Amino acid sequence: MATLALAGRQDGASAALDELSRNFTYGALSSGNGSLSGAWYRRNQIHLFGVLLAILGNLVISISLNIQKYSHLQSAHRERPRPFFRSVLWWAGLVLMALGETGNFAAYGFAPITLIAPLGCMSVTGEPFSMF
Repeated sequence: MATLALAGRQDGASAALDELSRNFTYGALSSGNGSLSGAWYRRNQIHLFGVLLAILGNLVISISLNIQKYSHLQSAHRERPRPFFRSVLWWAGLVLMALGETGNFAAYGFAPITLIAPLGCMSVTGEPFSMF
């Protein structure tokens, strides 16, 4: 029984080593199984779509936050400021934020959280360096 478990572990280890050797064939001529090959792209196409959704969602979120910030700054410079929720520009930012968050939420369905969450962190980190 112990020999079967040990043999199964070795088979798994050799399969992992085989996969690693296939992933590190960048410079091999016509190998067709490297990380940038068509086969790799077909296997990971859905994950790439999820990452693209997350990037676009985070871009829209950053733009929406800038629009809302601009709306608040415009209101602050008025002689008699009105409530922010009466600003059309602020509502446009809110709608864009909802759209971006929807894209970000959809991205979790296509790619693992380990790919999507760091993109959101970078979006939040880069926000203080925005235009407005």
